[in-house]
Amino acid sequence: MYEMYGVAAGVIGGISPLGGTGLLLGTFAGAAVWQTLENGLNMIGAQVGIQRLVIGIIVVFSVLLDVVVRSGNFGKKSS
Repeated sequence: MYEMYGVAAGVIGGISPLGGTGLLLGTFAGAAVWQTLENGLNMIGAQVGIQRLVIGIIVVFSVLLDVVVRSGNFGKKSS
C-alpha cells in the first residue's frame, strides 16, 4: 500500500495527476502534511477508518483544486 501513500503525498504536495507536473519539494511537503495529519488524528484517538477518510477527502479536494486551477477557470468571473 506504499504506492498509494506516495501518490497521495505527491497530489497533496501539488503534483498534477493529469500531467505529472510539479516539484519534488512539493512531494516532500505533501508527505509532511500527510504525516502531520496522521499523527494529529492518532493523538486525538481517531479510529483508523476515520483517519483514512479524512486524508482521502483531502486528496480528493487536492485533485479537484488542481483540475479547476489547470483548466483556467479559477478566479475568472462569468459574464
